[in-house]
Amino acid sequence: MRWSLSLFAVVLTASLTVGCGSSGDTPAPDAAAPGSGSPAGSPAGGVVVACSYPAKFQCGALTVIGAPAGQVAMSMCMRDNGTPLAVCPTANLIGCCTQSTIKNCYYTGVTTAVMKLESECTAARGTWSTAP
Repeated sequence: MRWSLSLFAVVLTASLTVGCGSSGDTPAPDAAAPGSGSPAGSPAGGVVVACSYPAKFQCGALTVIGAPAGQVAMSMCMRDNGTPLAVCPTANLIGCCTQSTIKNCYYTGVTTAVMKLESECTAARGTWSTAP
């Protein structure tokens, strides 16, 4: 999952960089994207796309800019056998690690010890929280 979300962010960033036009271009509306709003520390106008992996007891959320990027994020989630959502679920949540535009949440049943998840999060300069 961690590798998938990292690759997901790299590919999405590359596709956004290639797809950027001049400042006179009209941006696509965000209405078609699954989530909206900009979490603290994320880009203005960001769209949140969450991807749930119930069999792995994990959910990842990525903040992207624009509906096209949201559609790419949803497609990548489904290709990775995940379920796209607007936000990660709160039921049975153990905790979430937030790093810039990426949030990884873990749920009851995950095989890694909670203390290890929290330690890895803070070592990677993330913020651990028991709320989504």
